[in-house]
Amino acid sequence: MTEKKEFEAAVQVRHDYYRQPKYGNVERFISYQHQIATLRDSGVSNVLLIGVGDGLVPFYLKEVLGIKVTTCDIDPELQPDIVADVRNLPCADASYDAVAVFEVLEHLPFEDFPGILAEISRVSKGAAYISLPYRNVAFEVLIKFPYIRTLLKRPWLHLIIKKPIKFLGFEYSKQHYWEIDTVTTKKVVQGVVSQFFTIDRTEHVVFDPYRYFLSLTKKPGMSNEYAKNYYDNFLTQLPSDYMSARWFSSPATQLDYNQTNHVLSSIMDSLESETTLEVGPGDGVWTNLLIPKTKKLTLLDQSVEMIKRAKERLEKKTDKITFINNDFLQYETTDRYDLIFAIRCFEYFEDKEIAMAKFASLLKAGGRVVVVTKNPEHIRMSEVQSRDLHRGQISHADMAALFKKHGFSLERTMSATWRCKASNLIMRSVFRALHWLHVTSNGLFRIPIVSKRFTESYVYVAQKK
Repeated sequence: MTEKKEFEAAVQVRHDYYRQPKYGNVERFISYQHQIATLRDSGVSNVLLIGVGDGLVPFYLKEVLGIKVTTCDIDPELQPDIVADVRNLPCADASYDAVAVFEVLEHLPFEDFPGILAEISRVSKGAAYISLPYRNVAFEVLIKFPYIRTLLKRPWLHLIIKKPIKFLGFEYSKQHYWEIDTVTTKKVVQGVVSQFFTIDRTEHVVFDPYRYFLSLTKKPGMSNEYAKNYYDNFLTQLPSDYMSARWFSSPATQLDYNQTNHVLSSIMDSLESETTLEVGPGDGVWTNLLIPKTKKLTLLDQSVEMIKRAKERLEKKTDKITFINNDFLQYETTDRYDLIFAIRCFEYFEDKEIAMAKFASLLKAGGRVVVVTKNPEHIRMSEVQSRDLHRGQISHADMAALFKKHGFSLERTMSATWRCKASNLIMRSVFRALHWLHVTSNGLFRIPIVSKRFTESYVYVAQKK
């Protein structure tokens, strides 16, 4: 694993703020009851509670309900059990039954939200409970009458009409970086959460719709075996060929294909090799770029179905290809390669350190690796990737550090795909033109700040020293 980042944590809410009369209002105590009931009814016995606040909730959970609670906060004045930043928890993997984070995450930049969720997922054995501020205008009615529990099996009827709004007040208070509103919508937030957790339940607190609760279950860790089983099962049920289904099923996927093909073609113009290893070739969609550039080509894929389809597509075209059905991390050979080609499979490796070390071990000195992999900093908005297969994404900075650590010199980094709202014809046209300029200029054309946010995938070219 890559080294953990260090963060500068700042206390935004002083400990004496919790003693003010305006803090202990009715809505606050309604939220407290919901927090307590959520953890009580979950059946967990060992909880990491991030954010101490005025201490009422952890006191009740421990002293009244007997739940083992470990508190965590960045403010030592609140006397938490652990003084730490939620972005970098000093806790072992899967060390708590559940992690609870109530009214905390809005105090950190939204760009840190995915990393925080990954950290919460890491230390939890399975469950997480979070609440976030939801800025809205609401009309709410609660109806209760005698025998309602007997007749309707519920304590009351709850009717609510709410409309999200953008409210600038929290920005001026310098406490919240963001809230769920018309910009950072529920759909956006849920999309990010879905990268790490299954959302079991969402709800607004009765008589306090400003609090939005999510009950979550940790998704299984990504693994090579998971990817293998997924593709073997998926392909046996696929009526068409994989290339058509993956890259030409919609205008958005075709845009991805055309952009990726353009940048890879430009890179391969200057690369030739005696021996090439393609890792995770699928059914050979990108292999045609390698065939004229190498004398001996090995295709390695752990999916039985993928190798079978790659053979059907390519075996009659050339006799220079060797097809191997094996897990890349388990692959043993005395051969050393001039070039390793790994397109959109690096995010499948759970341990990226081991995968990068494997690249280095299979390359000759001076050999090169070409990797295309997804960018977790892409501004996905409604296009947030929530599939388990694509959870193992790595940032540009972490990827560069990984190459350096394993003895590579990073020669080129380019955007394999630029896009946002790719279902829109105008947006596709704009990003097609911008990406063409980017590739034609050999990566020199970039738009500061924006380029990183619009890059859906990067292509890296690195040379083994």
